[in-house]
Order: sequence, then structure tokens, then C-alpha cells
Amino acid sequence: MQYIKPARTLDGQVALLRERGLTIDDEDEAKRQLANINYYRLASYLVPLQADKETRTYKVGTCFETALELYRFDQQLRVMVFDLIERIEVSVRTRFIYTMSLNHSPWWFEDATLFTNALDHAKSLVTISGELERSHEDFIKSHRHRYPKDGRLPPVWKTLEIVTLGTLSRLYGNLRQDLAGRDEIAAYYLVPPRQYFSGWLQSLTQVRNICAHHARLWNRVITAAPKHIKRPQPHLSYGRIRPDTLHKLYPALCVINHLLFTVAPDFGLSTRLADLFAQHPNVDPAAMGFPIEWREHPLWQ
Repeated sequence: MQYIKPARTLDGQVALLRERGLTIDDEDEAKRQLANINYYRLASYLVPLQADKETRTYKVGTCFETALELYRFDQQLRVMVFDLIERIEVSVRTRFIYTMSLNHSPWWFEDATLFTNALDHAKSLVTISGELERSHEDFIKSHRHRYPKDGRLPPVWKTLEIVTLGTLSRLYGNLRQDLAGRDEIAAYYLVPPRQYFSGWLQSLTQVRNICAHHARLWNRVITAAPKHIKRPQPHLSYGRIRPDTLHKLYPALCVINHLLFTVAPDFGLSTRLADLFAQHPNVDPAAMGFPIEWREHPLWQ
């Protein structure tokens, strides 16, 4: 089967939405929005409001403005979450470089004996080498110019500064569990050793990439669900995460807020989220996995 649907004009897009039961009060405004926001980007916010997934018809009373409000809410949420993950990423990168270089050497990341899986380590080095080749950072260019005969990659404080968060998370996850410095990094962020921190970084990497590509974060399935601490410190308790919300955004936000106790303790994520919900009263926090009493848990206070 081949895709045979033709391109639609703005008038045709509005007509299709109306045909599927969507209420559009201001047609000119709807066309103006669709001229700047791709139909499929905007329509994705209305999928949960469909009465029939096969015919893609909407529940009675569903309005075009509902999609716009969800889209604007999601924009603001993505900007805030992306900012927070950037802060966390910069901190983790710095702590990783500092701790491991002092415990081992400036080239520890090239030493296969420090890692559990030799194949994964080799793949990471290939990725890192590629990122270095593509880098336009002045300190990387300067290093190549000054040390052209040094067969090693630049030292860790230069090399890991330019790799992605995903590469950092894979490196950390592959470190030997008995390796000096590994648990020290997790402990710096008040995270129990071994079981949690690697998975948290993987989850934040996925959320970060969603934000970086301006994709929908609201009501999103986060496949790399973070494992939550069974017995967190009292002031970091977040209550029970329901099994049906493990892959929603809320667990990842719990992880972000946990890490903010170290990275940016005065940020006030709880208040900022509550304010964002207040600005968009038609947005249901439960669609992102938020429990009704989320602000009552110590983590959010």
C-alpha cells in the first residue's frame, strides 16, 4: 500500500478538522495558526480527545482552542524543562570530569579495563572520536594544533566537555561497579550508588532530546523510565509512583527536582509548575502522571 493522500490547503485542513467534529469558532484565526504550526504537530495534542481512533472523530464539544492551549502550555513546559536539564547536564559533566580524573588519570575514558563491557566501551570511543572531529570549539582546535603528534584523544576535561549527555550516560553506565569514583559521583547528587544514577541520566537524555527537537512533551510516553528510590531520604520522599504512570513525564520531573537539591536548590520547581498549571486551567496534570496530591510530598516542598 502506498500513501496517496494529497496536500491540503489551509481551507482544506480547517474543513477536515470540522468534518471530524472539531469546533472552530474563528476560521481565520485557525488558518493563521495552521500557517505557522504544522497540522500534524497541532493535531497531536488533540489525539487524547478523539472519540474514535479509527475515524479520528473528536468528542462532542472539543474546540480548536483546546489544542492551542495545550500547545502553548507545552511550549512553556519544554523551555523550563530544557533549561533545568541543561543545568543538570553541565553539573554532571563537571562532576564526572573532576571525580574520575582525580581518581584515575586525564585519559581514564580510553582505558578499557575500567569498563564492564569492552564492546560498548569501543563504541563509545568511536562516538567520542566522531564528536571531536565535528567539534568547532576553540580549545579542541588549539589542542590539535599544539599536540599534533600525541596519539591520544584530548584529556578528559576537554574531551567530555563536547560530548552529548547520551554519551556521558553510556560512559557512566558502563563503568565497573567497584571502580573508585563511580559511587562518589552519585552520592554528590544524594542518589544511592549503583542502581539509579545511570538510568536517571538515560531518562533525562530522552526528555532533553524531546525538548531540543521541539516535540510534544505533554502526555508523552518516556520509554526510558527512571527507576525511583525505594527508601529516599525523608526530605526527598515523593510518594508512590503508580505503575500506569511510570512512563509519563511526572517520574522524570521527580528526578529533575531531586537533582536540583544539589544543582539549583533555590529554583522552586514546585511553585513554577503550579503557576504554569494555574495559567492553563484546562490542562490536566494527570495526563502527565501527576497525582492529585503531588505538592504535598516532601520532595515538592
